[in-house]
Amino acid sequence: FYVDYATIFILVFGLTSKASAYSTADRMIVLTGMHKLPYACIIYTDGCGSFRGVDGRFASACRGHGVQHNEIPPYTPALNPAEKAIQDIDNMGRAALIDAQLPEKYLMESYEWSAYTRNRMAVRRHNVGSGDDGNTPFQLITDKVPSIKHLLPFGCIVFVNAPRHKRGSKIPWSHHAETGILLGYASP
Repeated sequence: FYVDYATIFILVFGLTSKASAYSTADRMIVLTGMHKLPYACIIYTDGCGSFRGVDGRFASACRGHGVQHNEIPPYTPALNPAEKAIQDIDNMGRAALIDAQLPEKYLMESYEWSAYTRNRMAVRRHNVGSGDDGNTPFQLITDKVPSIKHLLPFGCIVFVNAPRHKRGSKIPWSHHAETGILLGYASP
């Protein structure tokens, strides 16, 4: 999980292995544009070693973009400023997965859906009184008011437009859509 402490903007990145943390840091920094934000960005990680990578590559990836990396002592979640947001996404994702009656293999998708949805909800931030109360994390990061009219429940039945080559060519009124299950959205 990536949580911007100033705006409570959340992104979910699945790691294939602990060694891939440094390449994920590079991708995360570029995707979020955190190296271009008008305030100093700090990435907090627990000190258990999973984000140290080989030869400190995670910290190097952060420094390469001008982002500070701070390690928190292991097993002290109370010191992690993002821990509450991470717990919220975990609870929201697990509840959505149970409600949709989908198997646990879709847990990462439920986390991504939860972060996407939460980024478009007004949340109380840590630095109350900054004049941004009532704004969404998405709005604070992008300076755009997010649209929520496209949001749907995780795991609901959706209809996906079928490409022309998949439609029946002999019957002009053949299906133009295929049924599917909503597992998330395309953009952060």
